[in-house]
Amino acid sequence: MMIPRRIRGATHRWGAPDSMPDCVTVSARQEEHDGRAVFALAYEPNPEQLAALNAGGSIILRLWGTVVPHALNVEEPPKEDEQ
Repeated sequence: MMIPRRIRGATHRWGAPDSMPDCVTVSARQEEHDGRAVFALAYEPNPEQLAALNAGGSIILRLWGTVVPHALNVEEPPKEDEQ
């Protein structure tokens, strides 16, 4: 499982539902793109995932539902307080 990170400018913090005690709290930043609200979250790979990426692996994004959502991926370097 990817490791959630605090995201710069977070506007929301989502906690785990009572029915999922193994989930962690994640921070999100609400943004607007093309007049629509979107949420940005930051994650980092765990050590096994990082090793797989360094060996040429890929990140697979699985989305629930039957409609393909639009996605925008922008890399942001972490600041000291976000590590």
